Amino acid sequence: RVSVSRSSCPPLQYLTQEEMESVVVAQDRLSEAFHTISDVVENVRRMQATDPPICSSDKVDLNDAHNIAQICQGVGFIGLAMWLIFANNSKVAVAQKAPLEQRHAVCATISTAVALFSGFFNILQLTAIDDFDLPGRTNNFTLNLSRPIEWIATCPIMQLKLVVLAGARVPSYRRFMTLGHTIGQARRQ
Repeated sequence: RVSVSRSSCPPLQYLTQEEMESVVVAQDRLSEAFHTISDVVENVRRMQATDPPICSSDKVDLNDAHNIAQICQGVGFIGLAMWLIFANNSKVAVAQKAPLEQRHAVCATISTAVALFSGFFNILQLTAIDDFDLPGRTNNFTLNLSRPIEWIATCPIMQLKLVVLAGARVPSYRRFMTLGHTIGQARRQ
């Protein structure tokens, strides 16, 4: 709540006719806004009480062409975005030997790609498209498949940033070792 002291607002009797009209208009708008909000809240409550839930099924039909098309489009666009980010930037091998400012720019671009990729997969985790029940479990464990895919795809790229930032003193073969270390760690867990 906003509190206004009485001393900051002049009494209504000291307002001009024009100021009084603007106060009345503001009060009317505020009253109209409150009525609109209360109508919306009432409609939402009525819909919650009478309508069936929008997502009544926990599973997504992977035989439906619409769902398959959405998955393919999402993967395609994220792939295109990442390719455009890397294709329009300098090569990592050149960037590793570049001055610090250029290495920071390349790492910022890599961070943008990782954020874009992670955002897509975090949104995908909200849906049931990536949910798979693992067989042979007594507690019906459901795996969000997009989570490990995101980790496998983004962790080596984030480790690549460390190699680029380190500069020319780090051997170039370390750029490829980051992928092996990440996947090796994922397999152990």
